Amino acid sequence: MTAFGAGFVTAPNTIDLTTVFDKFSDIGNNAGVLATVLTTLTLYFVVVMFLRKFDKVGTKKLIVHSLPDNRSTDTYYYKMTVYTSHGRGSGTKSNVAFSLFGDKGSTGVRVFKQDPGTFQAGGVDIFLMAVEESLGDLQRLQIWHDNQGGDDRAWKLDKVIVRDLQSGDTTSFLCSQWLSLDHGDGRTNRILPASTEQDLSSFHLFTTKAAGDFRNEHIWLSTLFCPRGSHFSRVQRLSCGLCIIYTTMIANAMWYRTEDSLHQPTVVNLGIVSFTLHELYVSTMTSLYVLPVNVLLIQLFKWYKEKKQPTKNPVHVAEKRNIRALLLKTQSSSQFLPHGFVYVAWSVLVLICGVSAFFTILYSLEWGPETANAWLKTFLMSFVQDVFVVEPVKILAVSALVSFVFKKSAVVSTRDDHVRQHVDVEDSSPSEGGLFAWISHRATMRVAKQQLQKVLWKHHQADKSSREQKKREETRKSTDNVIQEVISFFLFVVILLFVANGGTNVYSHHAYNTIGGLFQTDFDQIQTADDYWSWARDVLVPGLFQERHYNGDKLGWRRKRFISDTASYRIGAARFKQIRVKRRSCGFHQRYTSLFLNQECNSGNSFSDGETRDFLPGWRLLSSSNLSEDVPEQSPWTYQIPDSGGELPVMADIATYGSGGYVAGVGRNKDAALADIADLKEADWIDRYTRAVVVEFTVYNANINFFSTMSYTVEFLNMGGAVSSRSIRTYRFHRFVGPAGYIILALHILYVACFLYMLYREAKMMKEQGKMYYQQPWNLLEIVNILVSFSAFIVFAVDYITSRRTLDKLFYHHDSSKFISFDLASFWNQAFVWTVATVAFINILKFLRLLRFNPLMSVFMTSLRRMLPEVAAFAFYFTLLFMSFVQLGHLVFGLKIQEYSTIAASGKSLFVCALGTFNFDEILSTSRIIGPMFLYAYLCIVFIIIINILVAIINDALVVMRGFTPPPEHREILDELWRRLANFIGLANSAGREDDMLASERLDDRLTRLDLLTRAMKERQVAENVMRKFYHGLHKK
Repeated sequence: MTAFGAGFVTAPNTIDLTTVFDKFSDIGNNAGVLATVLTTLTLYFVVVMFLRKFDKVGTKKLIVHSLPDNRSTDTYYYKMTVYTSHGRGSGTKSNVAFSLFGDKGSTGVRVFKQDPGTFQAGGVDIFLMAVEESLGDLQRLQIWHDNQGGDDRAWKLDKVIVRDLQSGDTTSFLCSQWLSLDHGDGRTNRILPASTEQDLSSFHLFTTKAAGDFRNEHIWLSTLFCPRGSHFSRVQRLSCGLCIIYTTMIANAMWYRTEDSLHQPTVVNLGIVSFTLHELYVSTMTSLYVLPVNVLLIQLFKWYKEKKQPTKNPVHVAEKRNIRALLLKTQSSSQFLPHGFVYVAWSVLVLICGVSAFFTILYSLEWGPETANAWLKTFLMSFVQDVFVVEPVKILAVSALVSFVFKKSAVVSTRDDHVRQHVDVEDSSPSEGGLFAWISHRATMRVAKQQLQKVLWKHHQADKSSREQKKREETRKSTDNVIQEVISFFLFVVILLFVANGGTNVYSHHAYNTIGGLFQTDFDQIQTADDYWSWARDVLVPGLFQERHYNGDKLGWRRKRFISDTASYRIGAARFKQIRVKRRSCGFHQRYTSLFLNQECNSGNSFSDGETRDFLPGWRLLSSSNLSEDVPEQSPWTYQIPDSGGELPVMADIATYGSGGYVAGVGRNKDAALADIADLKEADWIDRYTRAVVVEFTVYNANINFFSTMSYTVEFLNMGGAVSSRSIRTYRFHRFVGPAGYIILALHILYVACFLYMLYREAKMMKEQGKMYYQQPWNLLEIVNILVSFSAFIVFAVDYITSRRTLDKLFYHHDSSKFISFDLASFWNQAFVWTVATVAFINILKFLRLLRFNPLMSVFMTSLRRMLPEVAAFAFYFTLLFMSFVQLGHLVFGLKIQEYSTIAASGKSLFVCALGTFNFDEILSTSRIIGPMFLYAYLCIVFIIIINILVAIINDALVVMRGFTPPPEHREILDELWRRLANFIGLANSAGREDDMLASERLDDRLTRLDLLTRAMKERQVAENVMRKFYHGLHKK
């Protein structure tokens, strides 16, 4: 062996026959493989008993039906194969008729024989039609039924294949539609043109052929869905499957773990696929052992000829032989082996299965129980892969090749279409009863054909009213579109809601309340600097630093990073940030200058008066005399500007402050924090120039995967006192964590795909409708939805980038005393939540458009459009009146009542007052005369005048709309929806459509049937007279 071959070629596993049989004594400890082999064999025999019964029934069902109206004088034959679609309710018990048209003539009305076994769901029925002469090239097939099959009146026809038994030409007529009053377009009459090469859809052929091949070629599925009358029986298919199992077992055992003997296996890399040459070698050797044997075995079962059976019906024996010869003449039969080869096939199958199973057991004994059980798991995985992956892929590939390349043959071969050689052709005429039976049969057929001719005439009459039929079809299509729109939009909204709620948690508000409650004690009572330092010492520090368990034990160094709720981990350090104003930032009125000679006037807060200079401890200004003092760069007395805009302005109750300030750290532990607070208090870090002090920190709760950024702000007013406020932002950076995270990620991707499709659809509608598109309110709402969705994509990208950068800073700075601002990241996270919430709001609002077919909703929406001008004018007048009261309330009560301190607060208070919530005593105490007058005037005008005017506008619109009737197409679609729903849940009978026939048509139908029955009775009476005279003449002789 060459060096190259030695890199991947290995010899199969060997069996030491001198010792392996001695190991049978220890078979109890190594019975896994033996039990698998015997269990497989036992299951085989059990299943064979059931499949044998199905094979017998299938053989009995296979028969070629002669059309009941065939005449003995007609000698030109066509074989018609009728395929009924799969699916529940596809079969029919109605009487089916057809007319076949060619370029040389037509058949007229012909009738299929209706037996209990014909036209079943998924069935293939073969009929023999006799005509006087050739019809030439077949052009079209008209097929219909009388809709008299009871609960099984509907029929879904797949296709009809007609074969000229003399010339062998085959013509296909594709249908795949319902012939039903209650399904599809409501028609029971179809005109099917002969299919051409251009008419054949490759995809349709692919799906049809693939479905047929799965039922016929898949060795395991075909045992359940074996085509009726197939030459390759179910028992034979199952036996070949057993042979495949045993041969695969021995082939896998021969090369199991033989790669362990290779020192350096050669690896081949083909992009994302890599394999070793040894794996390629083993798969090739296994295929060479398994495939040829099993393929040959399967072909032996397919190639042998059926044993000839004697004809059971002696009537018309010669004629039946001629017809059978014509049927078999057009078959491309591959059964060329003598019937005795079936015994050869069974012998080969038994021999292969026995030898393979025996040596597989020997291999398991040679390996031992551990290796044998490991091999058994590998084999089972390989077998499952072959059944569910390899075989389906092979069938799909062959089906695609045949469908896309050989279209014509694919139509003919999509299902089993051969006739067994031993099957008789069913005689259409009665074999007993003599002349009387023959006359009676012909009379009955004449009545049936006349009835079906009447049905066809009705179809022609219905076709003349094409406008009504087209309208009904358009209603069905519109209903289908509505159902599709509702379902697709509902799924889209569900996906959107999952995306919107992916960054939230139903328990996040508990974390918000818990964390906020830790530091809220005495916070609202802060009025002076001493109060603030007391709160920081007694509440803030104990909440940030926990050093002992509840039982008094000291915490480890890792647990000390958790705050006092024991669930939230401190991210970085906490810090104080002070915002100051400049000294002498305002002046006194000149009249009061003498009263404040030694005092300074300090402004409130404005960006122009903000202090940005650096100081020495004690807020001493830097000068030439103290430049030599060493001041740290990160001192609490130096102004610090945030890096790269990572912090946002501080929004408090009184004012909004810049992001810069004088920053002091809280400390790494409790003792250091208390010491820092004491030093700042002693140095008067908070003085009369301080306008706001903010304490900021961020925690992470891994249990719910949420970050929380807290900001406690105290504003020291230049008028005295202080106002406290807090801000707690809870958000999630890691959205795609764990199994649920992967689902959320997939939903994000799916939402983007849905949005792109929606964008394409709207762009297409804009192009088609032009300016008319922008005149529809719902289209304008859709444009807003698209713009907000685009904003959500942009905000999501910015949020992702910002959060990654912030977290990178966290992992870059390992020092826990370093403060890391999450302001910008949390802001963009909240912005994404806001934009997605807006998108969800708009799309849920769009559900109103789906309810436009509801009469009440239609009247409501039309009323809104009608009273829109009046409501707009009313809103303008109401706004002017309301703003006048807002301004009056602010000027009168703003100095004493907080609810009226600003214009916005005054408007909010008056709006709540209109709802009946107000504090009359507080207003009365402010002004005993103006207060009640203001309140009474506002309530009277709002409740008595304004509200009544609005009600009058609405009532007037409803009176006008009382005679309004919704568009008729809306009513028709709603009726169709209700009818389908009733049929789906079983509250309506499928015969409802037929009951809607006019009374005159029903009466005409009954009279026609009575006339036909009368004619049949007269023909029968004539036949009886003929037979009576015939027997009377015989008696005289």
